[in-house]
Amino acid sequence: MLQIDFLREQAARAQELAKQSTLANVRTRYAESAETWTRLADRAERLEQVQAQPVQGIGRSPRLR
Repeated sequence: MLQIDFLREQAARAQELAKQSTLANVRTRYAESAETWTRLADRAERLEQVQAQPVQGIGRSPRLR
């Protein structure tokens, strides 16, 4: 969970820097960075949810649990 919190904080920080920036290219770069941090956080959350589920499925070895 700490990793997801860090990723969300970085996204918020990049978004805030984008709002404060006066140069269009810098603003765009920070906005893209914020989107990337958000995608990473979303992906980490999905991965955490999948890993929390019990291992089931056809062809899955019980040794891999």
